[in-house]
Amino acid sequence: MKCCVLGVLVIPCHRDCATGLTETKFTVQSRSIGPTRDPPNHVHGGWVAAILDHFMGMAQVRAGNAGMTGGLDIRYRRPTPLNCELKLVASLTPLTERKMQVDAELSHEGEVTASASAVFVKPRNAIFTEGTTLPAL
Repeated sequence: MKCCVLGVLVIPCHRDCATGLTETKFTVQSRSIGPTRDPPNHVHGGWVAAILDHFMGMAQVRAGNAGMTGGLDIRYRRPTPLNCELKLVASLTPLTERKMQVDAELSHEGEVTASASAVFVKPRNAIFTEGTTLPAL
């Protein structure tokens, strides 16, 4: 199983070819994210957004696409607890040749704590190659 690595969090990813869904189960531990614990015993909203964004990006990579976040909409539905098993599920919808919509939910014990929708844009090759040549010494 491949893993998504977000800072010090390691989030394993699995893509189900039959359903097209990418999903995982993982735990955010307080020691993994450092001193930011606001609200107490729950994951900070900034971490929730980063986890969703990173997971959705990895979901499209696992599906054979690679794009950058072009827009991201997060909905916080209830606090996401620390030190508990959480589940992420993502679905992908192609929009154009270069754009992919990814929708995801983060849940705990069947209750959705946050959801996200994003459009990822496949960059043109020039974006990754411009300015990457090192000058001769």
